[in-house]
Amino acid sequence: MPGIDIIFKVAGIGIISIVVALIFEQVGRKDFAWAATVIGAALVFGVALLQFKELLDDILTVFRLW
Repeated sequence: MPGIDIIFKVAGIGIISIVVALIFEQVGRKDFAWAATVIGAALVFGVALLQFKELLDDILTVFRLW
């Protein structure tokens, strides 16, 4: 399925972000843990934004608006 890869990308970014944040919290660097969480959320937002752009391009192509 073509849509399942986006789920794996988001899940992978989330898991890596959580693991990195937990490592930083165990070391005592809560500021780095917070930064890792914010960077992970920004990456997921970027992936979602790219998918939304592709959706809009497909809609414009279907209705020949572009």
